[in-house]
Formats: sequence, structure tokens, C-alpha cells
Amino acid sequence: MVPRTRSSLAQDARRTGRAAIGAAIFLLTATSAQAQTGPSSPAAGTDERVWYGWQTLAADLPTLVLFDVGVLTKRDVVAGVGLSGFALATPGIHFAHQATGPGIVSLASRLVLPLGGFAVGRLVLVSATGMADRTKTAIGVSAGAAAAAAIDAVWLAWSAPRDNEYHVYVGQRPRWDVVPWVSASGGGVTMFGQMF
Repeated sequence: MVPRTRSSLAQDARRTGRAAIGAAIFLLTATSAQAQTGPSSPAAGTDERVWYGWQTLAADLPTLVLFDVGVLTKRDVVAGVGLSGFALATPGIHFAHQATGPGIVSLASRLVLPLGGFAVGRLVLVSATGMADRTKTAIGVSAGAAAAAAIDAVWLAWSAPRDNEYHVYVGQRPRWDVVPWVSASGGGVTMFGQMF
């Protein structure tokens, strides 16, 4: 096995960061103004709630990876983009589901819990002498963010089905949406929209 040079490791980290940025942008723009649930939603008029936690988890995972990659590779802008996406994407999903209360609670938990994780991580990991400060930061903030993501997916991501969901009416005109398209390659990230 050939040892890897510092520059090849940096190139790999840049490629990973670009791919993570592309994935985060895709997920942030892929949520439509009126979010939809999966095809297995109950019929209209029932008292069953619909779980849309898979959408919150799909938004949280790439933003947390982006944050950790940014912190560990000393790319503060990448870490900031990841943390900003984490703080704003899931509350936006709640608001798109017309769940204002859970959206506000989600935003508050995404601001408070990562800061608490940062503080606890720095205090608890102070005895870990061989660990870099950036690693302590990544562990603490990620632990707090994971707690916020779990609270979101398990308790907050529930909505009542809407009466007009999954109904097509005679004479209804087709709706045009812009679908984001992200392609990560060795040369960078390409993004464009496609109408359908």
C-alpha cells in the first residue's frame, strides 16, 4: 500500500466537502412549499397522524456530516454552512407541514442543544489530553445536535392528514415544480433545476 501524501488527503477532504455541500443544498431545496407525506398516509377524515420524521432525518444527516467534515478539516465556512443548514432545514420542514408549534420547538432545540453539547463536551473531554480542541468541539456539538434530531424525528414530526391530500380533481391543471439536480464529480459540484 502506497502511503498517502498530505496533499492527496487534502484533495480527498475537499471532494468530500463538495459532495456534502451538494447533498445539503439538494435536500434543502428539494422540500416543496407544501410538503407531502409518503404514499402510505391514511385516508382523509381519520384520526391517524402521519409521521414525516424521515424527511427531518434526511435533512439532518448530510448537514451534520458537513459540519463534522468542516470542523475536522479546519474549514470553518464548511462547518458554518453545515450548522446553519442543521439549524434551519428541519424547522422549515415543520413549517411546510403547517406545524408551527413543532417548528418553533425544533428551532429552539437546534440552537440550545448543540450549544449545551459543546459546553458539556469541552468540560467532560478536558481530561482527554491527546484529543485536539476541534475534535472535542465536533464530538460535543454533534452529540447535542443528534439529541435535537432524535427529539425532532420521534416526537415532533407528526401531522394530521389534510383533507385534500392525494386527490386529483377533474379539470385540474398540472403543477410545475423545479426539481433540483446535483452532480458531484472530480471537477466539483454541478447544480441546475429541471422542470417537469
